[in-house]
Amino acid sequence: AIHEEAIVTIVETALGLARCTFDSVGAIALSSGPGSFTGLRIGASFAKGLCFDGRISLLAVPTSSALALACARRAGEPPRLIMTAIAANRDLVYVGTFGADGSPMGEVQAIPSAEARNGVSDDMAVVGPSATTIAQRASLGVEFLSSRWIAEYACSAIDAGTPWTDVATYQPDYRQDFVGSKPKPRM
Repeated sequence: AIHEEAIVTIVETALGLARCTFDSVGAIALSSGPGSFTGLRIGASFAKGLCFDGRISLLAVPTSSALALACARRAGEPPRLIMTAIAANRDLVYVGTFGADGSPMGEVQAIPSAEARNGVSDDMAVVGPSATTIAQRASLGVEFLSSRWIAEYACSAIDAGTPWTDVATYQPDYRQDFVGSKPKPRM
């Protein structure tokens, strides 16, 4: 419940800092996952609610792709490979491998942390919120997911002619089924 309340305050604050209002927003770029089930659900619900009447367009941005593009654009001498690492649950990490330009080299997969650590090579930059979990250090300071990376990816996608996301049918990229805690027995 606190996340649902906080998102409104955060968005209103961001709009205020940008000296904008909801009426001046023409598009929303949304981090589509993979990532936290609850975070993706709340973000998607909020964005879809704002876009549902059709006045605001929606663009779902693959989270790992945004991280890889941020790394590719910030590297002085780009690494040969980029690995993205985002925490999943049960000691799993969402791992994606990308070329030096940020282009995907396969599907993002949830794998055990130990397997991800074994997949790190010397010619690879490791980025994302779980980079330091699987590598000695995060590369190039792209350790967290920033709205800036989502916006940069969205602008590149729009320039490349990527179609807008259908608000009515959009679902985040959960990658895993929701696993809640077991209810406590009643006494």
